[in-house]
Amino acid sequence: GVSGILAGYEDNLLISGNNVSGMNQTSSPDVLGIAAGFAHSGFSATTAGANECTNVTITNNIVGSVVNSGTFSAVGIGLGTAATGTSLVANNMISGVSANGTAGDFAAGIVLGGGAGQVNVYNNTVSMQGTITGSTAASQVSACLAVTNTSPSPIDIKNNILTNTQAGNSGATLRFNAIALRYASPYTGLLSNNNDLYA
Repeated sequence: GVSGILAGYEDNLLISGNNVSGMNQTSSPDVLGIAAGFAHSGFSATTAGANECTNVTITNNIVGSVVNSGTFSAVGIGLGTAATGTSLVANNMISGVSANGTAGDFAAGIVLGGGAGQVNVYNNTVSMQGTITGSTAASQVSACLAVTNTSPSPIDIKNNILTNTQAGNSGATLRFNAIALRYASPYTGLLSNNNDLYA
């Protein structure tokens, strides 16, 4: 598989100051820049992550080209579901994430599995850009920030720039979002302030 940094079953994990780029896959499995709490090929719109990491800090990373053109997922930074603790995703720059996802697979700059643990998402820049590659038409979402849990989670999204100007490949039917949530209202515990959103 293709991944930059992959961690599972950790507490007080720090991932900081890395430059992750140049990852391309034309088939299974998923392509990951940085992932904590998700299985190696565990990214879909309906998966919150099973390898719990708590009290995670993911800061000051640059994530560049992370591409899957074989109908599977591509994720810049992923943080799986956690039942406890407080985690931080901050001051990261993400661009070049792309996937022609089908059947639940998708592309996202940041994926949060949610859960009962607090997650703070501050001062990140995510740019979903360019034209999706691959011969199969993309049919799932492209999102700057995605939350894959079915229940509302305590997430504070503040001072981020989330822009999605991505274009679909031939025949694509996918949606383009700045923020994509798996659950519907009420949005209990979700805070979003001072973000610049474009899609």
